[in-house]
Amino acid sequence: MLLISQLFAAARTWRQEFVADSSIALYIMLWTGGSDVVPGVGAVDTVQLSDEQKAQLTIGQILGTYTLEQAQAWLVHLVADLHFDEGFVVGAVARAIDEELETQAEEYGQSRARLRETARELDALLNDPAALARYNALRQRNPLRIAGLPDLGDVTVRDLRELLGRVRQESGASLDEQQERQRRWQRWRELTAPSVR
Repeated sequence: MLLISQLFAAARTWRQEFVADSSIALYIMLWTGGSDVVPGVGAVDTVQLSDEQKAQLTIGQILGTYTLEQAQAWLVHLVADLHFDEGFVVGAVARAIDEELETQAEEYGQSRARLRETARELDALLNDPAALARYNALRQRNPLRIAGLPDLGDVTVRDLRELLGRVRQESGASLDEQQERQRRWQRWRELTAPSVR
């Protein structure tokens, strides 16, 4: 399992360099079906929960946290027990993570621009009581679930101000953050080059 070992040596080095990012194991488990078979560390057992209780859980609570050791053991299982081709599995996983990191790097500025546009739209609703009334009437006919706004009832000026504050805080594009995302992507490519055929 040389290629799997090389891939995970690269992933461990990458994780050490980018301590705040623990997404590699999760990506591997989600994209290869491991999350359907192997429970994550700290996952909430939902068997005894009602639908209402399940609806309150976050994806992190449902899946738990995956370790690189779990992800490596899963890929070894795919190759050794299910007879997947090691080169194919490692190449596909490395390229899929590469594409995800590229997307995160390339779309960072665009996502911040979308958030700034959302802030302008929320600001317009705050400054136009008639528009807010029309929006609430539309929500009554077609209930939209929007993160940060109440699911039922009218959206109040207070709700909009709170959401607008969060959106404005998130919308500030940071050149440092964009460069960091580029660096993470490029470093992944460098580290995984030996294990990708």
